[in-house]
Amino acid sequence: MEKKLVTVVCAKGSELSTHKWSEDDLKTGDWEACPVPTLLGVPLTVVKRIRSDDEVGVQQIATMMMISPETGLAPMRWLRDIGTTTFVRTDGVDLNEATIWQLWDYIYTMMDYYGDDDADPKKLKKKYMNPERYNKFIDQRSREK
Repeated sequence: MEKKLVTVVCAKGSELSTHKWSEDDLKTGDWEACPVPTLLGVPLTVVKRIRSDDEVGVQQIATMMMISPETGLAPMRWLRDIGTTTFVRTDGVDLNEATIWQLWDYIYTMMDYYGDDDADPKKLKKKYMNPERYNKFIDQRSREK
């Protein structure tokens, strides 16, 4: 019986690449849910490797995907010594580089609101971290191109 392959996206620095992994490959490593993408309707998980000497130490893409909706900050373990990271959707849908960049763009834009003095994380979460708002953003960005 042929094993099902799933498309994952690997990030090394700011470079993304897609790969086909078997379901067995996905069973290895400590996968963590990406909180904001999941709230946006993209059930995403990530696994990281400790960086090697030839890899960048900061992984902005992974850090952005791991921010907390409550604080706008990523946990310390996602801020340094991160090697290549691999993302996969938990709903079985193949992942592509465009989806990762769209999520990054939306979260990056949304981060501006966390810097406001009167920012209330609960209100920000309710207003901005939902599939409707995210899809509207993606539609608007696609019309701008």
